[in-house]
Amino acid sequence: MKKKFLLSVLTLLTITIQAQQTLFEALENNGDGATYQGFGGLVAKGDGTYNFNTDYLPVKIELERTPSGIPVGFEARFISENKRAFRETELSDYGTIDNYVYPMSIKHGYTKKGYMVIDDLLFELRKIYDGSAPSMENVTSVYVLVKDRKATAKTPKKKKGGFLSRMKAKIKSARNSSVPSSPTYKYLTSLNLDKKFNDYVVAMKKKQAIPLTAKDKAKIGAIKKAKKMDADEIKRYNDSIRATPEYKKLKEHQARMKAMDEGNALTTVTFINRTGKDIYVFKAGSKNSTTIRANSSSKFNCSYSYSYKFNPNSGGSGLQLYNANSGCERSVIVK
Repeated sequence: MKKKFLLSVLTLLTITIQAQQTLFEALENNGDGATYQGFGGLVAKGDGTYNFNTDYLPVKIELERTPSGIPVGFEARFISENKRAFRETELSDYGTIDNYVYPMSIKHGYTKKGYMVIDDLLFELRKIYDGSAPSMENVTSVYVLVKDRKATAKTPKKKKGGFLSRMKAKIKSARNSSVPSSPTYKYLTSLNLDKKFNDYVVAMKKKQAIPLTAKDKAKIGAIKKAKKMDADEIKRYNDSIRATPEYKKLKEHQARMKAMDEGNALTTVTFINRTGKDIYVFKAGSKNSTTIRANSSSKFNCSYSYSYKFNPNSGGSGLQLYNANSGCERSVIVK
């Protein structure tokens, strides 16, 4: 009986280790070119969960591959500004993957700054030390896959309490007024990140200890070969790939998707908040406002005029932000 129980435990452990997604498997599973929202300024709550004091502009993350199609890096680009936010790849001079077969992290060989992806979360670490496991203590920000996240439970009503308790609550609320309240943020703050991070590292270390197969060795050889290829060799290879019917079908699909995105873009204008404070945007003729957090952005219908305030309850019409139909497809930076 004991032997059967031990065998069951070992079988379950093996399945768990094998099922754990690697860095690039997770990115592929989330969708190549998927959108992520970033949060920084971690504040530990003592139970494995965290609050975050800063939110960043959303980015799209796309994989970078060897000429033969093996993922070896990624690039994150700001959606609103169409410029690079961050990037790391094994094919660069300094990018370093910790394991070619079962990659857990990728880092800059000189600065040691690195990245990990666990399920739908991308962790940015200030430093991943050589020869040691990554640590949650070095995480500086977490990027969350943006998708539909519906609330699963109602927040219970709190008792009002006495005058002193209510005053303390108001002060605390004022201090936290700039913290995002989106479903993405609520999802992130509900997770036990300490456990999620540490369990992943343990599982991946065991996975990386699995003996290499002939297929694994061939993959390692292909990556090493790609690192030595010069620009002309890569171009010749890519040209041969582009000539295939499969590649042409892929490009036709991408062109259709781009046309759809551009069609939607024709009706919107993006406001980017760089004031360092939350701003409240009002559509002309409306008393209701839309909040754009500090260092964040939001899209609006470009056929209307807009103004903004730092205090939504203050008098007056606010500061002029945008005139109707003057910047469709464009971005407006508020400084």
